[in-house]
Amino acid sequence: MPTTPVKQQRNPTAVQSTRTPYSGNSEYNQLDYFIRSFMGGNLYTALPVIVKAVEAGGIAPTGRVDVLPLTCSMDAENNVIQPAQMYSLPYLRIQGGAAAVICDPVVGDIGLAVFAKQDVSNVDVGITEPVQPGSFRNFDISDGFFLCGFLNQQPTCYIQILPDGNVMVTAPQHVTVNTSQTTINSNTTINGNLTVTGNTTVQQRLDVIDNATIKGISFADHVHGNVESGNSNTGTPK
Repeated sequence: MPTTPVKQQRNPTAVQSTRTPYSGNSEYNQLDYFIRSFMGGNLYTALPVIVKAVEAGGIAPTGRVDVLPLTCSMDAENNVIQPAQMYSLPYLRIQGGAAAVICDPVVGDIGLAVFAKQDVSNVDVGITEPVQPGSFRNFDISDGFFLCGFLNQQPTCYIQILPDGNVMVTAPQHVTVNTSQTTINSNTTINGNLTVTGNTTVQQRLDVIDNATIKGISFADHVHGNVESGNSNTGTPK
């Protein structure tokens, strides 16, 4: 004959546990505190930082920066711990092969320091093959890279690409183009003076609306001397 399961009766006098995963003495809370303490003090992912010094730069290989984190740490008693400066972080440059857009960071720039999963001390300029990590450290503050361009002030020298298809180049001082040849496939308007050092070839009609001066002589207003009738030639322009 099938047996009828015996239903256990709840003892109304038994003391019920009030401990939850968030209780101060629970195993969950102890483990949670241990993990958070370990990750907070040993694993670095990203930090907002400000540039304190710039090494190298210019057309040389990408340089490095010294940075200071912009957020403080807190200890178990909520005391503020001032951040320590980080040194020699390689910074990002937009580059493909030998072609690059060079805009090096300067002191006072705000950016983001990101940290590699492994020790990258053996990774340097010119490396082409994977290398062995310098140590067993992970997400360490010593293995940072700097990404520039966050929360900075309004620029005064810039290239602006607009969604309507226009591009604006603004340089308050000077623009220098170093190349062997330049081709402009467009109608061109120059609002200012134009100085040409070298020969100029005009393959189609040249319209001068106002005047032109050739070797100090006005093209529109000059006169000729030694004028005679018949087949004689005039003198040179005056």
